[in-house]
Amino acid sequence: MTQLEDIADWLKTSVTEVGNFRRDNPSDHTKAGWGQFLSNNVHGNQIGPYGTCAAIYLHHIADPASTISDAVVAQIESFWAEGQGSKLYEQNIRLAFLVFSLSLAHEPRLLAVRQSAIALLKSRQLQNGGWADAVSRSNQDVEVSRLDVTAWVSLALHQVSGQDNSAIRG
Repeated sequence: MTQLEDIADWLKTSVTEVGNFRRDNPSDHTKAGWGQFLSNNVHGNQIGPYGTCAAIYLHHIADPASTISDAVVAQIESFWAEGQGSKLYEQNIRLAFLVFSLSLAHEPRLLAVRQSAIALLKSRQLQNGGWADAVSRSNQDVEVSRLDVTAWVSLALHQVSGQDNSAIRG
């Protein structure tokens, strides 16, 4: 076996293992996702954007033609619909991870979330080309670009479109 074949086999095994830890949303069984900690009993039924986004990305790199279940898509839409005030919406690094994880998606509903997140990130780009950690909460907050956040946002935008002017400027 070549190294690439080994990696491909490992990815397929990982998708199966991760799939075993998918959780149904206890308050709405039409939604499902993953927690930040796959097999940690302390967090039980926790479903979050990080775990769910990571699982989606893993699915797409292991099998680019794979489709994401309607329940998982509905969970991502639900996270996005929480909007202002939610950590996903307010923190640029979380938005960047959402965009990055959906960069290989082909499901129309995931593409719609991705495009909305991209538009929001672009609207938050600072004059110097960078991005701050989070959205300003008051007129007294000073938005300072951070290298780590700018790197993640630029990577996410570039992953979706290598010709993105915001990513190039970042």
